[in-house]
Amino acid sequence: MQQRDQCIKSDQGFQSIIYQIGQSNPTAGATNILTVTLVSDIELAVNDVITITGLADTQTADTDPLTLISVDEGNDGHLKFSNAQGDTAGRGAWAAAGTLTLHVVAAMLANTEYRFAFSVTNKATANASPSVNIAASGSADISAAAMTKPGTDLSGVTGGADPLKVFGFKTKKIGQNNPTAWATNQITVTLVSNTDLAVNDIVTIT
Repeated sequence: MQQRDQCIKSDQGFQSIIYQIGQSNPTAGATNILTVTLVSDIELAVNDVITITGLADTQTADTDPLTLISVDEGNDGHLKFSNAQGDTAGRGAWAAAGTLTLHVVAAMLANTEYRFAFSVTNKATANASPSVNIAASGSADISAAAMTKPGTDLSGVTGGADPLKVFGFKTKKIGQNNPTAWATNQITVTLVSNTDLAVNDIVTIT
């Protein structure tokens, strides 16, 4: 599910430092599509560099190049970038530390919305959505500023549309009270979830 972005005014160049992420999946260990929307009040020129930081909480290793994904009504935003100056469009450079580096390969007009997405693998455990920042350098230096988030629920998870918010069990324990062969044995399970579980939800232990 892709979320539309909420604009905020900024004196630092981005008229809308838009929440990256109509996060598609808050499930632990799952593939997750993060969606970014950008609107700058100044033109960004070829060879400018946009850096998105703060996305460390994934299982995605260093990936260069990382494929950028087309988004509906995205104005071909994915084709504005490459992983290196003058290289193939539609790519970025991902560092496992949580940084996406984007080299502008086609000028980005001022006051024009561009959207793109990319894929990561969520952590295997519960995770709070981190603070995510965006900055630009080159023909115009734009200081790092916080990106906005949807703040909406997704897949029954409170705030599940926020980047890298992952549903999981904070506590998951299992034990027994009798190891004797052929004896009655009581298995005890302890679970603490980081979100409410509703009637008709299913928990599977295998």
